[in-house]
Amino acid sequence: MPTQRIIGAINMVQVVRIEGKDDLDTLHKDLVARMSDAAQNPHGDADWLCGYFPMLANMPDSRTFAAQIEGKNIALFISFEVRPTECFLNGLRTDPEYRRRGVSLKLVTSMDSQLAAAGMSVVRMGVASWNTPMLALAEKKLGLTGTPFCGIRCKVFSESAAALPVRTAGADDRDAIVHIALSDEMLSQSAGLVQCQPGQFCAASASYFEELIRDGHVHVVETDDGKIGAVAVVAPNRFQPMPSLNFIAGPSTEHVITLLSGLRRFAPKPSEANSDGVMPTQLFGYLPMESTAIKMVAAGKVDGWERHTTTYEQVFSWKAGGIQPQPNSICAGKPASTCPAKKKASDTCEYQ
Repeated sequence: MPTQRIIGAINMVQVVRIEGKDDLDTLHKDLVARMSDAAQNPHGDADWLCGYFPMLANMPDSRTFAAQIEGKNIALFISFEVRPTECFLNGLRTDPEYRRRGVSLKLVTSMDSQLAAAGMSVVRMGVASWNTPMLALAEKKLGLTGTPFCGIRCKVFSESAAALPVRTAGADDRDAIVHIALSDEMLSQSAGLVQCQPGQFCAASASYFEELIRDGHVHVVETDDGKIGAVAVVAPNRFQPMPSLNFIAGPSTEHVITLLSGLRRFAPKPSEANSDGVMPTQLFGYLPMESTAIKMVAAGKVDGWERHTTTYEQVFSWKAGGIQPQPNSICAGKPASTCPAKKKASDTCEYQ
């Protein structure tokens, strides 16, 4: 489509929630399936969303939104209610023909309004550090500030991990665990966030940890005098059979390393390795970039663990309904005189 026709069409964009099998199948065909072609992907590789879209779109806590022009799907984004009234957005995809035209901005701002109207209190999203266009959307167009989280993974089970002094936390450990998890140091590193599912984040609250302690998903290493030296959350992963590492911290670097080593008991055994080519079988999690665990893994101090990539994730958070695009945002900061929709120099750019 010629540039001026695309620019003119942007005014016609409508953002709608997609529900029902037929409409979801159409969205999959229009956008998601096309992303399986590496030539359509700006990063030149396969898109994980292609294999996971049917499962994600049909999860009971998900809402799928699409930007449409005259009924044609040109962009999509999925919202997950990861905790009551807390939403996390995943899977933003835009038709290559409509990129850099303000479609994503309109999609995010409209979703924000609709989620607020549905009773959501907070909206968050993560952006990979290599995704320059998406970072520009979040930082420059929406005026948001992100918090860096880094992913680490363990792909190899260790029998010796079972011999390490790691135990499952109980109700009596609640106060000590919450004290560590909500310490000033941790909150400064995480901006008060914690991973709740791989690549999804929620508020690090006392209730979050209490629920996980109750369900047996919190593990600790004790100091010689019986105090908790490190605490970790290894919780069920709804995207694949392997659990996810949602949190690990402690006042002692030595005990953090011991706990990470002991968590290899949850890593996949050879018989469990069943990579689908998109998301390999592994014990994986995002932790604050400045956390002790990330630093120790990056320095090669923990056998069996590695950073899953040299990049990281910026996590952005805002009050639902509070998005306020920055001036000139849809024109990506370009002066009105450069807007291709203008008819003459004195016109006002319709996208500012």
